[in-house]
Amino acid sequence: KKRAGYLPITNELLKDNDANLLNYIRTWIARKAAYTRNYHIINTLKQLTPKALADVKDINTVLNVDLDPAISLSSVILTNQDGFNWLDNQVDGMGRPILQEDITQPGRKLFKGRQIAVAPNRLLTTVDDKAPFIIGNLKQFLVIFNREFFELASTREGGDAWRRDTTELRTIMRDDYKTWDGAAAVYGEIELTPTP
Repeated sequence: KKRAGYLPITNELLKDNDANLLNYIRTWIARKAAYTRNYHIINTLKQLTPKALADVKDINTVLNVDLDPAISLSSVILTNQDGFNWLDNQVDGMGRPILQEDITQPGRKLFKGRQIAVAPNRLLTTVDDKAPFIIGNLKQFLVIFNREFFELASTREGGDAWRRDTTELRTIMRDDYKTWDGAAAVYGEIELTPTP
């Protein structure tokens, strides 16, 4: 699918700025392209039937039983900020945190050796106080077809640019997102404030 957008910029602004505005805009567009890609990946994951997870033991069950052993070994846990906060505050019977530090990447946490990926709450939302926990090998679950990450072109003569004395930037992405192995991931939901 082709996704595109354009941004007109006055030529005066381009001439008068000394902050390398075009480089800033390229970086801004790259962030928007990454956000668009993540948005479509998460929407594909949301097609899975949600499974209620009551606690950490249910996450263990997903890893030990629901996923194929080979998939489980290469799994990640994708959650949002709310879900990560919940998981990061869980402790074992001795009062020790259940998450381990990843010694290869300081600041990153692991659950039973599996990497935890955290998406922003605005992208992967908590609904009805239930945080999403997507557990599995997302590279096996989903295939991204793309021509290139994005194409950026500009013109001062084409379209309305000459008439308006602007430079028009155009961005095009050509990609699609398809489920490859639907059994390679489980979409779980943990209630953040369970009723007593």
